[in-house]
Amino acid sequence: MPRLWGLVTESNCTRMKFSEIVATVIRGDRFLFIAEEEDCVLGFAIVKPLSIVGVFLLEYMAVAENSRSKGIGTILLNHGVKILRSSSLSEKSA
Repeated sequence: MPRLWGLVTESNCTRMKFSEIVATVIRGDRFLFIAEEEDCVLGFAIVKPLSIVGVFLLEYMAVAENSRSKGIGTILLNHGVKILRSSSLSEKSA
């Protein structure tokens, strides 16, 4: 988590404390997607399910400055959509 913390502080993601973000991910209240390469965090996305309306809210996404314009954000978003679609489909069929 220290590598992620560095990117969180660099991106000014200060609406929530880092410990609160981690706690909500552990509880399942949010999803956290992390892009890594060779033990280095390139970017992350925080997504919150809004079950009342059946949608997912992309709360925050950041990509390290030296990794921008390389498609990292697109990869994070596409991967998140794929995972969340399969997650919501499996919940509906249960």
